[in-house]
Amino acid sequence: MENPKKIFIAEDDFFIAADLKEMLTEMGYRVTGIGTDARSSIALLRDIAPDIALLDIRLRGKNDGFLIAEYINLHLQIPFVFVTAYADGEIVEQATRLSPAAYLVKPFSRHAIFSTLETVKALSGLGG
Repeated sequence: MENPKKIFIAEDDFFIAADLKEMLTEMGYRVTGIGTDARSSIALLRDIAPDIALLDIRLRGKNDGFLIAEYINLHLQIPFVFVTAYADGEIVEQATRLSPAAYLVKPFSRHAIFSTLETVKALSGLGG
């Protein structure tokens, strides 16, 4: 991939975060940070200004992904993707109010991550 895009991950499960980071790196993306809760994620987002963020909704038992998404919408205006195990109607409804670029349900595959990010890049004008 020419001109690798910077990706931020908000994920509290170490193994999922490590798998995501490895997948993204192999695809040519550059992971610029991993936050495990809203506080650490927002602090990292302020410092690194990624191109795209991958957000788990439930971090450490709280819906911190929604707080991170609100911060992104107010301060960064970058596309974000919810990557979560929660797909019930109420959670999806809350998530869609925050205007994510996409919504991926765990467990996800490498192909799902790749196609989602390529679509987000194209629709957001992030190019190659």
